[in-house]
Amino acid sequence: MNRLWVRLTLAFALAVLIGIGTVAVLADFAIGREFRTFIARNEADLQSGGLVTELVSHFEANQDWEGINQVISQFTPRRGHDFGSPPPGSAPGGGRAGPQLVVADAAGRIVYDSYRRRLNEFLSPTERELAAPLQSDENTIGYLAILPGPIDSLRPVELNFIAGSRQNLFIAALLAGGVAIVLGVAFSRSLAQPLNRLAAAARAIAANDLTQRVQPGGTAEVIEVGQAFNEMAASLEKAEELRRNLVADVAHELRTPLSVLQGNLSGLLDGVFPLEMTEVARLYDETRLLSRLVDDLRELAQAEAGQLHLDLHSINVADVVRSTVEAFSAVAAEQQVMLTGDTPSDLSPARADPERLAQVLRNLLANALRHTPPGGAINASASSRPGWIEVSVSDTGEGIAEEDLPHVFDRFWRGDKSRARETGGSGLGLAIARRLIEAQGGQIGAESELGKGSRFWLRLPVV
Repeated sequence: MNRLWVRLTLAFALAVLIGIGTVAVLADFAIGREFRTFIARNEADLQSGGLVTELVSHFEANQDWEGINQVISQFTPRRGHDFGSPPPGSAPGGGRAGPQLVVADAAGRIVYDSYRRRLNEFLSPTERELAAPLQSDENTIGYLAILPGPIDSLRPVELNFIAGSRQNLFIAALLAGGVAIVLGVAFSRSLAQPLNRLAAAARAIAANDLTQRVQPGGTAEVIEVGQAFNEMAASLEKAEELRRNLVADVAHELRTPLSVLQGNLSGLLDGVFPLEMTEVARLYDETRLLSRLVDDLRELAQAEAGQLHLDLHSINVADVVRSTVEAFSAVAAEQQVMLTGDTPSDLSPARADPERLAQVLRNLLANALRHTPPGGAINASASSRPGWIEVSVSDTGEGIAEEDLPHVFDRFWRGDKSRARETGGSGLGLAIARRLIEAQGGQIGAESELGKGSRFWLRLPVV
């Protein structure tokens, strides 16, 4: 009973029954009224011709409507109705009520009523349409109206006609209601079916089957829900894949220095290696590598969680770029790489954390030096953009393959598939750089062409 399609069916059936019932009641009332009006008009056409002549003659002789009761009582209608008698119960000896005969003067005021109820009242506009005008010398002197009486004023054959109409109306209502309910059930089931599929897919997602997708169908709103579910499932699947990759990458990154430490310490304990300061220094370097990796992971986790402390204020980006370039000048000269800086003096201030910005620039410059061969060039520049200050680091190094470019800011990604220490760090530097820039309200991106070099850029909001 609590199923959606059951509730929709019941609501649809209730609405159909109310609508059909209302239409049936109004149609029955209209049929009875219009049929009696038709009978009254027919009687007026068949019977009022002689009465009209008598009434006009009476008015012309007396110049008023006094005494028309006698004129009407002497008139014998063809069907045998006594227009002079009121309905049953209104006078002793009254028989079956006939159509109501009404005579009104030129102003529409009733001067005669066979039912004796509306004397001195006025005809309604509808009654005037039913009335036959009484004219003398082309002047309207009054109106004669034969109005439909109650149902019991009809003859058996006429009553049978109305009863048959009601029966046909009832049968039509039942058929229409049955068809509408069947269609309502089919419509409700078709509407609920996509939701059932969505529920089944959601249960599969809860059971850790992240490959589940639904085929969107149904109404526009249900299709939109299905598409949103598929997007959510794809995001969860991607997040799970990243989580697994992260665990695998962290394990891989930790395994190498731990293996070196374990092997060397085992060799020292077994006497294979002599206990010398050079060996101790090598082991100490491995512990520093472990410590740096743990610090990078902690910093990345804080940045992704929004818990990294930032000292945001108005800064001169040109000063940060120049100082960072100067810090790398000696290393660049040693690698025979030309390092230059291009910072205009009229650069607008930006809202950023100078220490975090310098950290990102150091990472970009270190990567550029790592991938630029001797004789190459690196340029760090800053320029104004509408609403932004853009800083870029360009190099003439080996470049990045097109299929790898979308992944350069992923955690633990490295261009060298062998992940050798000699050709790269832990693979967290660019991931941290992206988080740091985004935390300051900025943007970061990369452009590269394999064999021609790369350009990394970042934008910070202008104060």
